[in-house]
Amino acid sequence: MLLLKTGCAMERRIGFAVLLLTGSTALSNEVVYECGKSSAIGFNGWSVSPYTAFSEVEFREETVAFHVENGGEYTLILTRKIQTMKSFSKLSFDIRFDEIENCILNFVDVYASADGKNWQSIETDQDNLTGLIENETGFEYVRIAANVSFYKNGYIECSYFRLEGEDPVSMIAAGEEPVTERNEFFVFCFNKSINVETQNEEPYEVIFTNLAGQIMYRESAVGSTRIESGLPEGIYLVSVIQHGQILHTKKVVF
Repeated sequence: MLLLKTGCAMERRIGFAVLLLTGSTALSNEVVYECGKSSAIGFNGWSVSPYTAFSEVEFREETVAFHVENGGEYTLILTRKIQTMKSFSKLSFDIRFDEIENCILNFVDVYASADGKNWQSIETDQDNLTGLIENETGFEYVRIAANVSFYKNGYIECSYFRLEGEDPVSMIAAGEEPVTERNEFFVFCFNKSINVETQNEEPYEVIFTNLAGQIMYRESAVGSTRIESGLPEGIYLVSVIQHGQILHTKKVVF
């Protein structure tokens, strides 16, 4: 049973549930951005906060999960810049949280911003976690803020996000060049070594997880580097994280 708090009074029960969406408000137009289960795209580029507040954050191939060992109420925040948003005057979103265990998903707020500093609250259907964005100000950022009450060994997984747009805005008419997102990190595997190439000069962290989401190895670095993890043969997900943001994830086979 999914426990979803809709008011001040609610029976405090520990539940395991799956939240599935029907996408009733979807515009069924162009897919602007999609990540999560069945999309073959993970939560690369999303900023996670408060990153250090959780007992563990698991970066899986297509999802991101949060663990709290001793319980407590947290608002987990996922933020991403999606520059192509501003090419559409109307957008719809669809969010999913799966594998909810020993916790209550109280509510989910969604925000949009043009500059990543000033945020506008977007009305969200709390039953389906869907909504519509009127993009008259040229939004380029999306923020998902999920308020969760964790019990002992609580666990919740953000498993899907989809953004669709209608009424595209002509970038040529607006005097702007079409935008493309850059990947500042390139990861490749050679003889069980992981090579990270980047021109980014700020510190970052490289995390190896197995397909169950367990962190097997982590190492901090600055600039391009080669990592000898010493891990046994197997399949791993290598994620590059900087300032709490997942910048790149690659599946490697040793």
